[in-house]
Amino acid sequence: MFCPLTKLGCPISRTSGRDRAAVSVYRPGSVFACGTENCYDDAVAESFFHTLKTEEVYFQQYATRAQARASIFEYIEVFYNRLRCHSTLGYLSPVEFVQKWAA
Repeated sequence: MFCPLTKLGCPISRTSGRDRAAVSVYRPGSVFACGTENCYDDAVAESFFHTLKTEEVYFQQYATRAQARASIFEYIEVFYNRLRCHSTLGYLSPVEFVQKWAA
């Protein structure tokens, strides 16, 4: 798939067949990290999706899209954004990191 925002035809991401559904969700006005200046442009996003898949998605069998959406939403909003330790935050959860620096 190619970035529709540029005539260079840069790839949005390198994906396997099972990831193509996620890549096809382009929305007009979205900005993608296209270009050759920095090979790490999408490293954070790719790392997040790898974590999401290996910690949540691959262990579930979703009967419906609504069930998948609810499960992934709960993982991101309840666990990942609040409780999971992040290496970029010194292995603290986001809540612990905010409390540490707000005090």
